[in-house]
Amino acid sequence: MEKFQKEFAQDMAEFINEYREFFNSNDDVDPPSGFILKDEAKTSVFIFNCLWIIFGYDFVDNIIPQQQRHGVIDYCLTNNYNEQKIIVEVKKFNLKLRKNHIDKYLKKPKGKLRIGLLTNYQQWQIYIYSYPLANDVFLIYDCEINELKDFENLYNIINEKQAYKGFKKLKRMILESPEIAIKFIKKKTNIEKIAKGIRKHLYRDSNVSSVPQNKTLKKVFNKVLEGEKWEGRYEGITYFEILSSITSKECMTILSEEYQSLFGLSFRKTIFPKKIRKYIKDMKE
Repeated sequence: MEKFQKEFAQDMAEFINEYREFFNSNDDVDPPSGFILKDEAKTSVFIFNCLWIIFGYDFVDNIIPQQQRHGVIDYCLTNNYNEQKIIVEVKKFNLKLRKNHIDKYLKKPKGKLRIGLLTNYQQWQIYIYSYPLANDVFLIYDCEINELKDFENLYNIINEKQAYKGFKKLKRMILESPEIAIKFIKKKTNIEKIAKGIRKHLYRDSNVSSVPQNKTLKKVFNKVLEGEKWEGRYEGITYFEILSSITSKECMTILSEEYQSLFGLSFRKTIFPKKIRKYIKDMKE
């Protein structure tokens, strides 16, 4: 972040804190600067300046206001490097943000990664939607502005230079979300792949005399993902031990290839297996 961007972000953080105190005060006091952020339109002016000055999007070419998309979104951020856009929805200052403020703008068309930025100026949330990954809208970043570093953290995820890099930092945040990971492996096709991988893993284990069929493995796996505990055994091996083999190299390689095809990123094996391993462990306890 350049010096002028930091100075502006610092001023904006201080301004937000002043308004937060004003809105939360029960006293009859004048608003900061004699200006009241009483509706979306006035809040939107400040958001525009943040998109332009702090995050570096060109105010003529890359900040497109009032776009029609299953309703009307406030801004659409484009860039000069790729087709990835960011849909921006603005709500008035101090309004509680909700997922349904933005999800309808992200869900169609299917098959593409959609990035949404929802903000009321003091709070900024990043949502994503990708039909191949999981047919839902997910919150992957939630930040309340209190000081300069909060704007800096947000800058490091969505600034215009990150667009040049294909938003790699943001996409890695998607990969590291436990909620998305669980949703992803619960897809019918992926459970089928995992079951096959577990069977291969068990076939090579000399301590297992026979191996459950895919149908049994998928049923057990599905139940555990729904939060049920399976204490039963199959031919001398516990169902938990069977499910733990999901972290085998074979299973993760199968799913990582699909992850990589979605985002064009090299897969770091330490991310996805670790999240799933913790999830299974927590349910066992």
